[in-house]
Amino acid sequence: MNLKETLINNTVQAYSGERGCCCGCLGTYYYAEGACNYANGDSIDDKKRAASNIKRIANKIFELIDEQAFTTNRPNIDVHMTDDLVSATDNRPDMGRTYVLYFS
Repeated sequence: MNLKETLINNTVQAYSGERGCCCGCLGTYYYAEGACNYANGDSIDDKKRAASNIKRIANKIFELIDEQAFTTNRPNIDVHMTDDLVSATDNRPDMGRTYVLYFS
């Protein structure tokens, strides 16, 4: 069993955006059924794009977890996990973004 694949397969929506807010005003929500809702208010239905971005966000979360816990023990990465989500925020001034996977 691959943990990353399991998380991706159970994701119903994912978010990527500037750190500070996850309401959608600073980034984009991607939904497993195919919708993509952008910060500028645009919305498209593109299942392939949504799936690709959900995978990209999962990869970024795992990359940040690796950097924080194993590689450099960086204190400027916040990781949160609950039954409903996993998120990682990169708090570096030049790289500040938040990534979230929400589960069913």
